[in-house]
Amino acid sequence: MAFSAKTEYGLVSLIELAAIYERGGVLQAAEIAQRQGIPDRYLEQMLTSLRRNGILRSIRGPKGGYQLSRPPADIRVSEVVACLDGESSGRGTGPHDTAEYDVLLALDARLDRARQEILEGTNLLGEDSNVVLRLEDVAIFAITIPLMVGLTLFVKKTRLGRGMRATAQNPIGAKLMGIDTDRVISATFLIGGFLGGAASVMWSVYNNTISFQMGFRAGMDAFTAAVLGGIGSMPGAMLGGILIGLIRALSDQYIETQWTNVVVFGVLILILVFCPSGLLGLKQREKV
Repeated sequence: MAFSAKTEYGLVSLIELAAIYERGGVLQAAEIAQRQGIPDRYLEQMLTSLRRNGILRSIRGPKGGYQLSRPPADIRVSEVVACLDGESSGRGTGPHDTAEYDVLLALDARLDRARQEILEGTNLLGEDSNVVLRLEDVAIFAITIPLMVGLTLFVKKTRLGRGMRATAQNPIGAKLMGIDTDRVISATFLIGGFLGGAASVMWSVYNNTISFQMGFRAGMDAFTAAVLGGIGSMPGAMLGGILIGLIRALSDQYIETQWTNVVVFGVLILILVFCPSGLLGLKQREKV
């Protein structure tokens, strides 16, 4: 029996959800579609069918989305095929048969349980606490804050940092003052690449996934945060990033996930209307 495209997409998505089941992992519909390259015509039908048959459940909240409704070991691929293809039983004849998918569902869950015990542990505030604080949350702060402080001191205190600011303000004037602007620009891109790599490692470890498109959403949010906080202001970019994160979480919680981007850019437009240079941006002097 050959599986349909919709069933193949559904099974692969369930394997990915099984890998994060033990730690209560949730994937949004857009994340599922992006990681597996699922066309829109299959996505909604697939998620609706799996939810109606009790295989998936929808989660509302700051990290709303979908997760398995029961342990992966209790999910038989035959019932997944039945709800997606309308077939109650059968074994595949190729490399993608039901037995292989059953093994993958259980294996991914066991591997993630071991990874969770080694790397993540439990809630540091206690399993009964309404606030979840895990080791990876602490690690994000422990890495991000020193990087932010170090970058700020580097730009403000070092000779190369002063050269960066001078080149950003007036490249021609900086060159006339003896600053090697080409070297400064190269160093700036090198530092930016290093920080981008650090951010991607933290993001992939925190979310337990890697995708060639993972930087697109982060890049959009980073640019929006820089504009919101004020171009040229590192504290402003940090403040803008925190605000965007809060806006996204509140929008997912109290509105709908599909409206989150609309809310974020709506707030951005409102702030720029009343504060064109951003929250902490420097006002540019007008030359007459």
